[in-house]
Amino acid sequence: MAALQSVLSAALGVVGRNHPGVFDRLEGYYDARYVIDPADLPFVFQLRADPARPSLTAHWRDEKLNPTARISGRMLSLVDLLEGQLDGDALFFSRDIMIEGDTSAVLALRNAIEAEEIVLFSEIANALGPLGWPIRTLGEKGPDAIAAARRRINRLSGMAMMTLAALAPSPAPRARRGMPTEE
Repeated sequence: MAALQSVLSAALGVVGRNHPGVFDRLEGYYDARYVIDPADLPFVFQLRADPARPSLTAHWRDEKLNPTARISGRMLSLVDLLEGQLDGDALFFSRDIMIEGDTSAVLALRNAIEAEEIVLFSEIANALGPLGWPIRTLGEKGPDAIAAARRRINRLSGMAMMTLAALAPSPAPRARRGMPTEE
């Protein structure tokens, strides 16, 4: 967890330098604690957006946190939301993300993020300097590779269902089962 925390701190520092307005836009919510909960990871992130002392910390899922608001969803949905690739309202109403707690704090965070152009993988890669090339590559190719894998899985799932239906034994004629026939 220490290595992850170092990356998070460095990335938040880069975001703060490259996008100082994101924190300034959260006036009135500087004390808010946002828990970002990627449902497909064993940990959550807690963001404190005080411009004087912002922090982004990782916590094991079972740790007791007392957030102002919690935003939950699959990691890729949360990243796409952060980067403005997907519409937050559409994600919310399709239940791809869930929001608990102070919705006005979440709305303020969303508006602050949308006003900036943050590309998460680039920010993290920049924070890591020359060691950031794997993250940069993942940011460039990862989403397309994951989308292609999802399409393949869906296609295979559909093919498996059709194969099972084709191989299923056909029901015996009613007369052979000892049932009266309709005549």
